[in-house]
Amino acid sequence: MTKHAITEKKLRGYRWRSSSHFITFTIGIALYTEALLYGFIVPILPYMLEHRLHLDPSKTQDYTSKLLTAYGLVQLISAPITAHISDKLSRRKAQLLIALGLGIVGTGLVAIWAIYFGAVLQAIAASTAWIVGFATLMDTAGPDRQGTATGVALSFSSAGMISGPAISGVLLRLVGYWPTWTVPIAVLAIDVIARLVMVEAKAKESASGPNFSIQDPEDSASDEERTRLLAENHTPNTPKTSITLCFWTSGVLTGLAGCVLVTALITSFENTFPLHARRTFGWDSLPTGLMFLSLQTPGVILGLPCGWVRDRFNIRYTSTVGWATLFPFMWLVGTPGNEHYPWAQATANGPAITTASLIAIGGLCTLVQGFGVTELSAAVQKWESTNPKVFGPNGAGSRVFALAETAFTLGIMLGPLVSGSLIAHVGYSTVNLILGEDSFCLLYPPVILQSISNSS
Repeated sequence: MTKHAITEKKLRGYRWRSSSHFITFTIGIALYTEALLYGFIVPILPYMLEHRLHLDPSKTQDYTSKLLTAYGLVQLISAPITAHISDKLSRRKAQLLIALGLGIVGTGLVAIWAIYFGAVLQAIAASTAWIVGFATLMDTAGPDRQGTATGVALSFSSAGMISGPAISGVLLRLVGYWPTWTVPIAVLAIDVIARLVMVEAKAKESASGPNFSIQDPEDSASDEERTRLLAENHTPNTPKTSITLCFWTSGVLTGLAGCVLVTALITSFENTFPLHARRTFGWDSLPTGLMFLSLQTPGVILGLPCGWVRDRFNIRYTSTVGWATLFPFMWLVGTPGNEHYPWAQATANGPAITTASLIAIGGLCTLVQGFGVTELSAAVQKWESTNPKVFGPNGAGSRVFALAETAFTLGIMLGPLVSGSLIAHVGYSTVNLILGEDSFCLLYPPVILQSISNSS
């Protein structure tokens, strides 16, 4: 009897639990959960601050900006620590379970008014889930399916960003505060089950490898001889090189900059739009939640097709298209309520313009997402193809996604920080215009990089 057969016998449901489809589903659920928990409080945060904590409504925007900025700052600090620990450990499932525990505790604290401390725990949990989850996903997908796998994962994340604000905004209006929190509890329960059931890719490989602990007696002698020979012929590993070596590879810094900007665009909306909608249109949490649905739904629908397009036509070209067409819609979404645009007033076309613009922005952001992760993965594979141990015996999987996560969380922090600081001085319309103009900074570099790559 082979070791692989023994493994399947010992672990009930081993095949489907260790399959790439189930692992992708599990990581997707993990990212969905973290995104839902982040977006869940956005429409109901004004209610929590003004009605449950009895704070001055004039300070709501300030407290909202500080909370979302603190969330991003904690993720930014915890990302490299999480990656360093993850690359030192051989099993990622335990790390995912610990992160989930932190997320559960943090969610409970947010619900019972310890908002800032709960958000800190949620930020650490989200950072771990993104770094460890994406590293696990890339181990499972392989180099030929990374674009598709990334598209699926980002679709789950976008679904969380959609359902979080939409569900909380609608339920707060219909059933009240406490019943609204039953949804995160249910999602966390599903996430717990999925992470416990999953058999990660590395565990699957070791189960059929020479170090797996369940052995057929007929194979034990040959395994001992193999181990002795490997020890005798072992040579010292090449000294580990810093992951920052990838910065010298073309496209990496541009990809990370794109990750920062696209995240900052989304989080700036989450920070400023609820109060803008209340002041301009008189909307409460229900229509505001539906507007977040308009922003994030295209990411769910287009996530998988865009992943295929990135694999088929090169992500550098699709990113250029996305950045080129973002600016006009970033300008347009800021026109309602601005006296300089009478055709976009709240009593006329304002709601329709807002809805259409948010749908377009959500779809275009899907085109530019994933650029940083793809460029980083390609850079690591390039260096490891010449020296497999260049980043250490366990590779650089977690550190790759720590860099991407750092860029992501930098955007989470900068979006609320910049928009919250500017909106009091220049207004909602100008804030969106400034963010839209920033997208032009990333319009040409992807195509230039691809041209250089084709000519080399």
